[in-house]
Amino acid sequence: MAITKRKVNYNLDLQKELKGLNKSEKAAAKRKVAEFILAEIENSTSAGVSPVTGNNFAAYKNKKYAKLKKKLTGSGVPDLHKKDDLIESIHARFKEDSIDFKVTDPLQKKKLFNHNTGDTVRKRMSLPNDSLKDGKEASFSKPIRDGVRDILRGIHADKSKE
Repeated sequence: MAITKRKVNYNLDLQKELKGLNKSEKAAAKRKVAEFILAEIENSTSAGVSPVTGNNFAAYKNKKYAKLKKKLTGSGVPDLHKKDDLIESIHARFKEDSIDFKVTDPLQKKKLFNHNTGDTVRKRMSLPNDSLKDGKEASFSKPIRDGVRDILRGIHADKSKE
């Protein structure tokens, strides 16, 4: 099976949510949302939970490997950033009315692609699949979406008080 392109980015479209904000307010809103999402990706993955599906990561398949991981790291829970820079390599890039979450490091990109697709390792999604229009893998988990919504509502509420 040939893989033509390892796509590991997600575009969070905020066009509707940013409507009515001026340029500096939009920039501040996108920054707050990006910081929140990046923190949630790190928190979720370190707890062994997918920030996309909200499900616990599948346990290690190989019992010997699981035992070794527990001995080395103190936890048998899959953690995508305890040993290397996988999760820390996800960055936010701001566009006019959206945020792109991308991995630019080639090695980390391959790792994240494999975790997101389950291509060569167990599926442990850290970024949504933005080629999907709907379904559990098309966006972040409900708690993250709710957090983003709350941030944006707060910004609009503050604006309306002015």
